[in-house]
Amino acid sequence: MPQYTISVTDEELKALEWDLISPVAWLENMVHSKAMRAADAIIFLALDDATHTILTAEEKRQLVTTLDDLDIIINTVAGLPPSIKAAIIHKARIKTAAERDEEFGA
Repeated sequence: MPQYTISVTDEELKALEWDLISPVAWLENMVHSKAMRAADAIIFLALDDATHTILTAEEKRQLVTTLDDLDIIINTVAGLPPSIKAAIIHKARIKTAAERDEEFGA
């Protein structure tokens, strides 16, 4: 699992500590929250993709079978169990934002 280090000046830390109980907890929450929103967007795109480029038709059928086997009926991406969300993200054939930006600029 990647770890990231952020450097701040003493003045920046003082300002953050004035505003936040825990700057580190705030930063971790911000990153996890952003990742969760991005994951939900990827999952929505994968399930809505009629071209089957993000997930194949077979992968989608397997997902439906797994949900049926678990007696899970969902109406939204948010209703998916975390293990299913992780599996979709793991299998999704997607480009990074940098790759998409490079293609757009070309």
